[in-house]
Amino acid sequence: MAATAKTDPESIKSEEAPAAPPCRSNYSSVDVALRGLLFAASVTAVVLMVTAKQTETVPVLGLPVRVPLEAKFSDSPAFM
Repeated sequence: MAATAKTDPESIKSEEAPAAPPCRSNYSSVDVALRGLLFAASVTAVVLMVTAKQTETVPVLGLPVRVPLEAKFSDSPAFM
């Protein structure tokens, strides 16, 4: 008489079914939109820095007169 081993059908199903891979989202359109926004903001900042004019009224020593002087890029040590 041969012995037959009975297996549980639920354990077979759980062993055979592989786990589903995690769902990945594709955010390439969001990445492109953010890069475009960053580029536009950078170009705007450069244009504003290049074309900006700033004048300051400076008092003349010994006289009650204030003279307007234009600020230049080379006058600011913070940009160097």
